[in-house]
Amino acid sequence: MALEVLRERGAECLVNDARHLESMSAENQRWVRYDWAPLAIKAGVKRIAVVIAGHGLSKMAVEGMFGGQRNTGDLLQSRTFNSVADALAWLGEPR
Repeated sequence: MALEVLRERGAECLVNDARHLESMSAENQRWVRYDWAPLAIKAGVKRIAVVIAGHGLSKMAVEGMFGGQRNTGDLLQSRTFNSVADALAWLGEPR
């Protein structure tokens, strides 16, 4: 659903607030990383800022999915943040 809205609005950036995410299965992590990311690129998304919890398993899962480089090259940038304000500031910077 998020990709549909991004496509409709022509959005290039996304903030994902995952601070309250309790856990994520390895299968879902792989899907986000290898299936959802290419779909996001096709939808026109260029940057994803993910706000993560300060600790816990979800923090490690999200950092694994979005903290490092994937097979998307320069087509999709992603970073993790500790606050929505920091995420928005990064998205506001020139690419």
